[in-house]
Amino acid sequence: MSYIVCEGAGRECMLRHCDKCPSKDNLVQFLQAKFEDYDDEDIVEYNQWVSTDRTEMIRCSTSVGEFIEKLVEKLNKLIPHSYIAKSQSSFFLNLKGTASSNTAVVSMDFSENYAFTIQDETQGYHWNSNSCTIHPVMIHCKDTSNVKLIIPLCIISDDLKHDVSMVYEIQKNVTAFLKENYPHITNIHYFSDGCAGQYKNKYNFMNLCLHEKDFKLKAQWSFFATSHGKTECDGIGGTVKRLARKQSLQQHLDRQITTTNGLYEFCKVNIANITFQQISKEAVDSTSVTLESRLKDTQTLPGTRLFHNFQPIDDLGMIEARRISRDETPALTFNLLKHQTLLVKMKDLYPGCFVGCIYDNLWYFGMVSEVNAEEEDVTVKFLHPNGPSLSFFWPNREDVCVVPIPHIIAIVKPPKTMTGRTYQFSQECMLLVKSSFENI
Repeated sequence: MSYIVCEGAGRECMLRHCDKCPSKDNLVQFLQAKFEDYDDEDIVEYNQWVSTDRTEMIRCSTSVGEFIEKLVEKLNKLIPHSYIAKSQSSFFLNLKGTASSNTAVVSMDFSENYAFTIQDETQGYHWNSNSCTIHPVMIHCKDTSNVKLIIPLCIISDDLKHDVSMVYEIQKNVTAFLKENYPHITNIHYFSDGCAGQYKNKYNFMNLCLHEKDFKLKAQWSFFATSHGKTECDGIGGTVKRLARKQSLQQHLDRQITTTNGLYEFCKVNIANITFQQISKEAVDSTSVTLESRLKDTQTLPGTRLFHNFQPIDDLGMIEARRISRDETPALTFNLLKHQTLLVKMKDLYPGCFVGCIYDNLWYFGMVSEVNAEEEDVTVKFLHPNGPSLSFFWPNREDVCVVPIPHIIAIVKPPKTMTGRTYQFSQECMLLVKSSFENI
């Protein structure tokens, strides 16, 4: 990756927004040198992960030239992911040690459900046994003497849905625990993976806006990069399930651990240094009914997958979204309760169309290369420079970024070119994008 970013690459380089980064030609030449004993048309075979209804590895074959082209394209996409993964992990590690004395850093994760085990169980029970939810929580904070504390919790439940209602019940337990044992804590910084069904969704963001009102504690939420959410929580979950399974296999038939309550009682008595709490399915169902009226009008935050830190502004649904947690200024401010009036509709966008869009509070022209209706965003290849300019060009290194739909402010006619190197948009297009930008 060092071949296609600046030396000492910073945020703009790693997020692929730097004009000075080397073009992909450097990397292509490096890879071609590795295949110098082969012709471009020689065939190479390689394994590739693909996802349709399920993920599987397939065997592919292609020419050396095409293989290099595909590899360069994938490495270019890997750079921002790698940067976000490392940035979020380092921010989390740093925050655990430097957070103020009134802030609790709370990491959480759903472990794989624990399936109850019985010694000499029948085949039918083995493949259809009951299970329960294991949800570890790790709290990093300081006491009133500024001494660092590490507090492991584990929440056990017979509710298996793992949805926003379950997450809210977990928050209710965690905040009650903090207020009872550490009343000096006034802020919580949550950290978790970005699972859309559990944590990273519009409903959880709305609950985050109401967190201070509900629990009398301020809060924000940060997310690890995709598939990079391993924390101490994994150790808690693994320990609990291993000890419970071992104990169950060693017990007499009349003392097997076969229920959620039985597991909870065993853990409380036999596993030291972890605080256990239990949440019933009835409590989660009741919370689901209570939250229904609050969440029914919540709007999806466009480009949710792009952002890794969310901070509420008020309890009326206003929230700030940041690409990474250490960003000082938000990339997007959004009202979760207000239906957004879009200047451009998703159905009108298609690969190859030219648009005017906003990035970093500036407007750019670009060409749509991919439309993602599910995530409500598009991938745009930007022309340079930004703003009102007489002529534009494609930079040596492709400037490609995912843009939320609210940041697409106009669809414009394709630019004209005399040389194939510089492009000009009509005065009508310029005025359309400029006026749309100024009226936002």
